[in-house]
Amino acid sequence: MPHRLHQLLDSLAHITSYRDVQRLELSLLKTLHEILNPLSLQLYKVDEAYRLLIALSYQPAQSDVVELQPEQAQSQPASDLVRRALQQGQPCFVQAADASYLCAFPVVDMHDIHFCLLIGSQEPLVATEEHLISSFFRIYHNFCRLLEDAQTDELTGLLNRKTFDENFLRISQELIDPNILADADDRRRVLAAKVDHHWMAVLDIDHFKQVNDTYGHIFGDEVLILISRLMQQNFRRTDYLYRFGGEEFVIVAHCGGLAEAKKLFTRLHRAIESYPFPQVGQVTASIGVVQLTNRHLASSLLDQADQALYYAKSHGRNQLHFYQELLDQGLMKEKRPKTGSVDLF
Repeated sequence: MPHRLHQLLDSLAHITSYRDVQRLELSLLKTLHEILNPLSLQLYKVDEAYRLLIALSYQPAQSDVVELQPEQAQSQPASDLVRRALQQGQPCFVQAADASYLCAFPVVDMHDIHFCLLIGSQEPLVATEEHLISSFFRIYHNFCRLLEDAQTDELTGLLNRKTFDENFLRISQELIDPNILADADDRRRVLAAKVDHHWMAVLDIDHFKQVNDTYGHIFGDEVLILISRLMQQNFRRTDYLYRFGGEEFVIVAHCGGLAEAKKLFTRLHRAIESYPFPQVGQVTASIGVVQLTNRHLASSLLDQADQALYYAKSHGRNQLHFYQELLDQGLMKEKRPKTGSVDLF
């Protein structure tokens, strides 16, 4: 037990150094696997009606998590056990057909999402193990709450500008050279990921000042909140949605290629255009999109998305443009970085 407690304290120190929720989840599962050495370890996320949103399974060989297929995640008795643990608010276990045990632990509730950990073991967990895990989760829950308060925009609930800047610094490092990352798990994750399957969009609400001037800031704030909800409805929970400031938003999303990216961002663009905003009526947005690539610094990619957005704004608004397509069509020229001098002031 003292050895496990020492492990747990070291792991907590490591986990609380992260500022990215997805990396937190990976570190949580890795830590518990090292302490418990279970047969299986899975993290379930369900909505308020206990409908499955996503289930992640920890793979110790790759030190990574994989998403379970719905038929795997919703198999009996796992789904029933998860529901029972969440409803009762305490650990529940059941003996499986192969004489192994499944134990479900409620982890944390974040808004309308419930998290539950499912542990498979050869023997039922003893009381000291259950207490250790429960205490660990309470600390983890409190840290998630603090992290959420620091990282989210108070009005919309999206990630805030400060978090975007922090994440973008990491993206810059990863795009240049993943090997510079100190954490071995991070290096494996980045090297295995297809960076060019990620796209970044800058979205700006058209004529937003007129909305505030005509209807007042209360209705202006409602427009911001409703557009944030439309973004959340049209993107996966694993995508990154930021309120960049004022009426500007940034999206970093994973797409299989250009066709999928067009479909995804066009869907959002049309959803905003067709939404009946209370009192205000129709609201439109201009969007500029760029593909993430290791050929450019992250700051350059943000500038390219901004250029595509500016093109949309200056050519009638309520448009969606991809930076590379504008270059290919000769509608925009690529900016070359200045060399030979540095302006300090």
